[in-house]
Amino acid sequence: MGIKLIKSEIDRLINLKNDCERADETLSAAINTYNDAVDAAWRTFEDNLRVYAEALNEAQSELSSEIESHDTVLNDAKEYLDALANDREAQISERSERWQESEAGENAQSLVDALREMESYESFEPEFVEAPEVEEPQHIDQGSIPAASGMIESIIEM
Repeated sequence: MGIKLIKSEIDRLINLKNDCERADETLSAAINTYNDAVDAAWRTFEDNLRVYAEALNEAQSELSSEIESHDTVLNDAKEYLDALANDREAQISERSERWQESEAGENAQSLVDALREMESYESFEPEFVEAPEVEEPQHIDQGSIPAASGMIESIIEM
């Protein structure tokens, strides 16, 4: 006589198989709920990220426009101060070396130097914030659920 399962063992295995099938179904439903929640959260996040990116772009556009206006004024000022510096340098060079070395000449040269300081001013170039790039989340694959009920079924059929 061979070694076999007795009726009470088979009944217990059938109950375990049924319990595993219900647990699989419950887990499958929970995974679906989770994946649906991930999708809903992603859509909300994506919408908020889009609003964030649009707000950033609008703010950057407005700031860029103001920077352009600022640069125009700055360049006008630089051109005017450069012209004044050139004019004063020409006036200084027309004077004698003795006058240029005098206090009046040194004061005139200090004025030219101050007028030239504006040349070093550069355009304001901020580093703008960029909207982050985010990958869409992955779903949980139901294929990775262990198939315990199938294994128990095969034992019962032996």
